[in-house]
Amino acid sequence: MLHLSKAEQQQIASAELKPLDLHPHNARAYASIIEHLDHNDRTCVLHATGLGKSFLALRFIKDHPDDSILFVSSHVLTLIQFFLNLHVFIPDYHQRQNVNPVTYDSLSTVTGESYQYLILDEFHHVALNTYEAAVQAIIARNPGIKLLGFTATAIRTTPRMDVSISLFGGDIASEITLYDAIREKIVPCPHYYRISWDIAVSDPTSIPTPSECERRKRQYLCEFPEMLISSLHDLFKTILTETNGIHDPHGRYIIFCSSIQRLEIIEKACTALFAFIDTRIILFKDRSLLSSRQNGYDSFINNEENDCLRLLLVVDRLNEGLHNKRISGIFMF
Repeated sequence: MLHLSKAEQQQIASAELKPLDLHPHNARAYASIIEHLDHNDRTCVLHATGLGKSFLALRFIKDHPDDSILFVSSHVLTLIQFFLNLHVFIPDYHQRQNVNPVTYDSLSTVTGESYQYLILDEFHHVALNTYEAAVQAIIARNPGIKLLGFTATAIRTTPRMDVSISLFGGDIASEITLYDAIREKIVPCPHYYRISWDIAVSDPTSIPTPSECERRKRQYLCEFPEMLISSLHDLFKTILTETNGIHDPHGRYIIFCSSIQRLEIIEKACTALFAFIDTRIILFKDRSLLSSRQNGYDSFINNEENDCLRLLLVVDRLNEGLHNKRISGIFMF
């Protein structure tokens, strides 16, 4: 069962209902979903990030008030976000309560044999053996259950597989790549800023292994952090002050770090990195936002102090389906 904080319960109680109108690309995708499920027991949607896949799931739930639905999400924060949206976009949801929202981590604890639909958000996670076994167990206990999946990345590298084929038999109701979405002006063309460092190769005929590259990167971080900090300083200054006001120098930014070591570098160097901003810096940090509710995310989002830059340092990358208008931007380090 999903446990909500008092603030989230109050948010549900005071939620202002909104119409669930699909954009044209999603209206076409939804019609295709219904058609595919009329002829098959499973189908999936492959849409690039930012195209509103969660609204397709919401519309499907709204149109199936009498069916019991198991909805699976990749982590707690997006699950809570989706649960809140059920109350915002479905007027009578508080009366019917026909959806059981769970994470992939808790899927193996789900009991019962009365589900008509299994909705898998970010279904590429099913490539993990433990999650695949849990999904197959749900299917086995619920004869006739139909599967509906959503993801932007069906092909996994570890292990190498296309989950749209292995789980959905290649039945794809709708597919829109990021290239197609930009070309058709569904989403704006993003701006990327990138810095990197080269790993020196003493013998040009010898290509270092991935583990050797990683070792050299760690060595670089230990021996030359001031060089990296200088590069990051210039990058942050460009993004926060020289982009025609697109970004907010007094906003909220998440900095995803690929290791604890990198997080510590940013933490120690924050004053130097953001010296160009004449404001206070409030720093939040956490090891992971993926499973625990006890993290700095809520404090980061709800901080209301004026004239300050808020930074949330995180190691595990929260990059699936979290939408919050209070977040000004992200950095990947």
